[in-house]
Amino acid sequence: MLSVLESMGEDYGYKAFNETVDTYIVGRKTYDIDLSLTGGDFPQAKVLGCYILTRNERKSENEVTFYNGEITQLINDLKEKLGK
Repeated sequence: MLSVLESMGEDYGYKAFNETVDTYIVGRKTYDIDLSLTGGDFPQAKVLGCYILTRNERKSENEVTFYNGEITQLINDLKEKLGK
């Protein structure tokens, strides 16, 4: 059932936004919710560099990097690389 704010087939600019970025950063709880909603698939990892912010050290898997350092350091490191 759609909420009052949703329209069938509308992506609310998500596709257009994704065309302007090359990196996706999200918290671990949101990542877990994404996985539960997609049956364990994380579609962003197929087209974007993905960083999952977490408090625990964890090895990369499924084309995502788990990051438990300072977010400002991650952002600065990403800004030094070529990309969007």
